[in-house]
Amino acid sequence: MQNLKALIYVSTAAEHIQAMDVARIIERSEENNKRSGVCGMLLYSKGQFMQCIEGTTMGVEHTLGKILQSCLHHSVVELFKGEVTERRFSSWDWAYYSGSTKQFSSPEIQYFLESRACTDPVQKNHIEQSILTTFWQGSADSNHFWTSR
Repeated sequence: MQNLKALIYVSTAAEHIQAMDVARIIERSEENNKRSGVCGMLLYSKGQFMQCIEGTTMGVEHTLGKILQSCLHHSVVELFKGEVTERRFSSWDWAYYSGSTKQFSSPEIQYFLESRACTDPVQKNHIEQSILTTFWQGSADSNHFWTSR
């Protein structure tokens, strides 16, 4: 059995990014991630991206290399990088929030992000969920959750 690795980062979208661009990024990411054998979640909210990538060390590192070279965002900050015991995502999930519009790849992802059920993430080994839900819920509750501009 190969070791699994997870990576969570946040970045600032390039100034020119529009809703249609985010849709294309989601579509392209799904295709690329299947080829690399990684899965995870991409969140977009108010000019910020947060992404969780899970897979083999080689798959995650390959994907990270492509992310760092992308002109679609800047100021990439790694928030978590380490081994995990299991995948939290079995496919490619996403959520989008802009203004009053929220969209989710599935009802399960909406519950994952908006439920406050994970009250002790460290004890339950759900640090990844804690990071992702904090970003999502913080962006919905205020105009700026994270900014690097």
